Amino acid sequence: AGVVSLAEMADKTQLMTMVFVTKYKVSKVVIGILLAIILSQGLAVALGSIIGHNQSMNIWIQITASASFIFFGLWGLQEDKTEKVSSKNNKYGNILKVMIAFFIAELGDKTQLSTIAFSIKYPDYYMAVFLGSFTGMVIANALGVVIGVILCKHIPEGTIKIISAITFIAFGFIELYHIMIDMLFINVKIVIGILLLAAIIIISLLVYIVRNNNVIGKKSSKNKYCKVKQH
Repeated sequence: AGVVSLAEMADKTQLMTMVFVTKYKVSKVVIGILLAIILSQGLAVALGSIIGHNQSMNIWIQITASASFIFFGLWGLQEDKTEKVSSKNNKYGNILKVMIAFFIAELGDKTQLSTIAFSIKYPDYYMAVFLGSFTGMVIANALGVVIGVILCKHIPEGTIKIISAITFIAFGFIELYHIMIDMLFINVKIVIGILLLAAIIIISLLVYIVRNNNVIGKKSSKNKYCKVKQH
């Protein structure tokens, strides 16, 4: 539990937890994250030996996870149409959003890889490995929830959305950089060129979405936004 908890500290999924708490009701974020942790760590234990010895599979998993960060960064800026729908119709929607996003982000992450390593090393103690990794993830992300609640009460909604988007996109680019350099062994200059071109496209989309959804112009109360989130 200690190793996984330390690996998760300041990790992208912990930061993702902080972001989700500023967007959705805390109870739904917690449920979504718990479900995602169970799925991701259970998968790591069950398929540890397969994924751990298949480098090509690991590369594609990490590429998918990195691309998903860029997608979620842009998607988070879109106007939430579900806020106009009754809470009954949106009862489980945000739990699923949190669960899916967290699960994808955890694929190929160092915390999941740590669990895979432990499951390979201790194949006869798979339940202990699962419980240890689960506990470590819960401890680290509980801290993320607390910090997220504090941020939610002191930062306006529009600012939170922009910071969240930039954070997600930055993590996506950082992960892609490391994958291309350390795993695909692509020349540094080529990698920088590819990422610069991608950055121009993503920044253009970011500016368009911010303007189209009037993110900066929204006049939402900081405390009110946190207190009345019921979706």
